[in-house]
Amino acid sequence: MIAGFTEGFHGSSIAIIENGSLTSFDVSDYRSLSDEQISLLNSCEYRGFYENVWLKKTRQIYSGQYNTAFSKRQLSVKPTHYFNHHKSHIATAFQTSPFEESTGIVVDSIGEWDSVSIWKCWYDSGFAKYKKLWSKKYPFSIGLFYSSITDKIGLIPNKEENIFMGMSSQGNIDESLIRKMTDQLRNRNNHRGCRSMYDGVDKFDLATNTQVVLENELFEIFTLAKQLNSSNNVCYGGGVAFNSIANKKLKSYYDDMWIFKNPSDAGSAVGAAALVYGKKVNV
Repeated sequence: MIAGFTEGFHGSSIAIIENGSLTSFDVSDYRSLSDEQISLLNSCEYRGFYENVWLKKTRQIYSGQYNTAFSKRQLSVKPTHYFNHHKSHIATAFQTSPFEESTGIVVDSIGEWDSVSIWKCWYDSGFAKYKKLWSKKYPFSIGLFYSSITDKIGLIPNKEENIFMGMSSQGNIDESLIRKMTDQLRNRNNHRGCRSMYDGVDKFDLATNTQVVLENELFEIFTLAKQLNSSNNVCYGGGVAFNSIANKKLKSYYDDMWIFKNPSDAGSAVGAAALVYGKKVNV
């Protein structure tokens, strides 16, 4: 059995691959692994972790998160393999997909440094291969932008973005607000939130125009991905891939799109296990 796991921030998750199939995928809201999860992981010879702990610390130092950066990260189980955050995301998408080759796109809040990445994905003699073609790095972040305004209206960031997305059908489009939000996305560190902004703006209008800005940025990313790689398939991952309203529009860019059922960090446990395994995973 081969395992992958996440732990320590938004929650924890484990994935088990056995005989080429995903036999277990367990997601918890708790930051630490349960005793049952730990026992299952320890029964596996190979354990992949979904991010590069030390590279992430360099970004935490850059962003002023000194207490986090200089504290020792205690994992419940010692990994045998560590993988970069966005590579775990794209492996979740590609190695569970029906495709033999694909463009890969990851859009999330933040990994170690990357917040957007575009990949070429293919199989060579049955083994998954990845080449990163382009990326955009912190402090730019579509995910942090979206979560910051989720927080502004009183919802819980990293948890209730689906409610915020649902509100986007009930507001009015405001071009001046779109310009201000686009500037916020591109020129502000949204890790710090935006509670001092948009006072007096209706919360439904905020949701509507946030969705417009998110979609505009995603359209640019998908257009660039088409230019960088000629595949007619796309595997899309990262927490932003939960935005089903945008996804319906993004499908027009490719003949076929694959999004794993949980494209967020929790799903990256599957990617970490898949990277250790190296081949296509039956799900």
